[in-house]
Amino acid sequence: DQVDVLKEHILEYLGEIYKLEMTDKQGGELLLLIKGIDDIERIADTVRSDVIPLARAAHAQDVESTDTTRHILQALYQKVCLAVQQATEAIGDVDQNKALEVINMKSEVDGLIDDALQYQASRVAPTTPDSIATFRMEDDVIDAMRRIYRLSKRVAKLMLPDVISIKEA
Repeated sequence: DQVDVLKEHILEYLGEIYKLEMTDKQGGELLLLIKGIDDIERIADTVRSDVIPLARAAHAQDVESTDTTRHILQALYQKVCLAVQQATEAIGDVDQNKALEVINMKSEVDGLIDDALQYQASRVAPTTPDSIATFRMEDDVIDAMRRIYRLSKRVAKLMLPDVISIKEA
């Protein structure tokens, strides 16, 4: 909810800026900021609607993952948090290097996701309701982290329109 309030204040401020006389370049930069704000809000929505309820459910149900699963998911979480931080700093600092760092994290994030899924597959097939619930919860966490990283990458790409258009051509 705080993110929504903050977004509204930022959009009001950007709306005031939009009323000023701007060059085409400044207008384009303003549009990028607005797009970035939307993606950052989507990240916050994913945390609010997916990650927090999953954490609460895991705590309430006393779900216990293995040490290996916790280690893998923690490494994924830390990498995704870094991506969010770097992407927002790339926008705030108008820093293409930070944006490139986020985009270049893709193989590492994908590797961490693959590690988590492979470890899950290597464990004994779930036969109890508790183990099925644990697997389902782990999958939901992995999916949320994947979505958050993809949104972070979208924010970062806003800083690299020339690089992205060349790559996509």
